Amino acid sequence: MRIVVFGDERRVGAWIGDQIVDLNRADPVIPAGLEAFISAGPPALDAAMRAEIEKMRLELAGDFCRACGYCLPCPANISIPMAARMGYLLRRMPWQQFLSKEWREKMALIDQCQSCDHCREHCPYQLDPPKLMRKMYEDYKSFCAEKESG
Repeated sequence: MRIVVFGDERRVGAWIGDQIVDLNRADPVIPAGLEAFISAGPPALDAAMRAEIEKMRLELAGDFCRACGYCLPCPANISIPMAARMGYLLRRMPWQQFLSKEWREKMALIDQCQSCDHCREHCPYQLDPPKLMRKMYEDYKSFCAEKESG
């Protein structure tokens, strides 16, 4: 089980099996698996965990979008924080939700990017969002094709 942030509204959830349990919902009942996960506390910070953290740190360094939202609004109506992180979302969350018609349409908006530089000028991390989104869109299309063929 993992604690995840999902959706445009940045909701908090628990990834249990192949589904996300929305922890922001009004129902105060916590699933038994989640309660056990919370009460167990954080995993031991042993050599294996340190290696995993280092792997993630290296993977997320450089052009990783932190989804701060300063790049918005986008004149092409692109959800830049989601689009710029899509490759990571596909591999760290239940990916099925991102293969929907709605998400395909959202990601296709990247082709409408006007390169107006609004997002680039407002990014406090000095990223190149149009370049990053195009890279993520190519990865997204490959990922979708792979899942559909197999």
